[in-house]
Amino acid sequence: MDRILEDRENRINNLKKFMINDNLYVVVKANIPGINKKIFYAYFFIRFFKKLLKRKYNCLRIEFFDSFDGPYYFLEITDIELITLKKELVILEDSHPLGRFIDLDVFRQNVVSISRHDLGCDFRKCFLCDNDAYLCIREKTHSIEEILGHIQDVLIHYLLEDISNLAFDAITLELLLEPKFGLVCENSVGSHTDMDCSLMKKSRDVIVDFFGLLFLEGMALDYDEAFKKGREIGKIAEEYMFTVTKGINTHKGLIFCLGIVCIACGEAIINNSNFNKVFENVAFMTRNILDEFNQEINTEGKRLFHEYGFLGIRGEVNKGMQSVIKSLKVLEKYNLYSDEALMMTLISLVRECDDSVLLKRAGSIEKYNYFKNKISEINEYDINKINDVTKEAIKENISIGGAADLLIVTLFLHMIKERYLD
Repeated sequence: MDRILEDRENRINNLKKFMINDNLYVVVKANIPGINKKIFYAYFFIRFFKKLLKRKYNCLRIEFFDSFDGPYYFLEITDIELITLKKELVILEDSHPLGRFIDLDVFRQNVVSISRHDLGCDFRKCFLCDNDAYLCIREKTHSIEEILGHIQDVLIHYLLEDISNLAFDAITLELLLEPKFGLVCENSVGSHTDMDCSLMKKSRDVIVDFFGLLFLEGMALDYDEAFKKGREIGKIAEEYMFTVTKGINTHKGLIFCLGIVCIACGEAIINNSNFNKVFENVAFMTRNILDEFNQEINTEGKRLFHEYGFLGIRGEVNKGMQSVIKSLKVLEKYNLYSDEALMMTLISLVRECDDSVLLKRAGSIEKYNYFKNKISEINEYDINKINDVTKEAIKENISIGGAADLLIVTLFLHMIKERYLD
């Protein structure tokens, strides 16, 4: 306890050193009960809200500190008035599903923290009973175990919903991009006579919740167990997909690759790792996946390997999704998910990945290379050129389904990085 009190005093001293300009300063600290403040929830909540504030405000500097009183961030913020910022942060604490678990205090040089009382706002409520939080703390109304159990339940519910929503958004962004080299779009079936945008949306709607489940598996299990369990969940997702599509394969490849990524993200987040750990996790989980090529040739992917030495999506995950890593750098050049940003990222993926859908539809490695090069040579967002290549692709029954799946993965990971991982 003495070390906690000492670190509380150190936090004030650190803040004084951090406040070198006449700007506003926000302290982001987890609102976690008990003596042990250095637990997963504390690190998760401060990083989550630090990233949220960084997206919302003009942050000049951000600095992380660790202590026995719990980890915390300092943010230097400009272009907003003191009272306005404090009011907005109070609303965030009160309205965000995870807001009760964070303290967002605002300072200015020579000015103490502006309190809720100063603004005429209500005191913070207890996590469990909605009474005054300070009263429950003083009277020890709830046990530490009870409160931590509640925090875990709320966080799991939030992550399950949010990860599913991110998957939904990524799939939708890819679907609505057009023209798109033979892929299904909102106003075109492309080279696909058996599916359209409506069917793709039905498929999307029944599979997205499984990605949230796969993410939670990554948080709960070790790599190998999570990968095995993930494949079981993936098979169930495929059954749901085939039920609504009446046997048409709309998203089987995506369920596989995005499912693995979700497991990898869950593991990285539960262990407070950085963003690069996601790709390491993917490679480690699938380190033995190429052994499947030595088994019975019962899938299109295995056939293409034996006929052309083509690794496809198995090679992609086994190598830690190098194509996605490179294409994320393309996407990050843009501030918005504009058509240009998505198209240039998609072209980058065509250039970098081995697309088994393209090879299957091409029917020969020569035709595959022709269209791969034709698309890859588009080095700037030229809609006329994109239209011309798309028309040729449709005429020749070409589609780039593998690259499309990886575009969804790239978008999803970009969203994960924005929200959860540094």
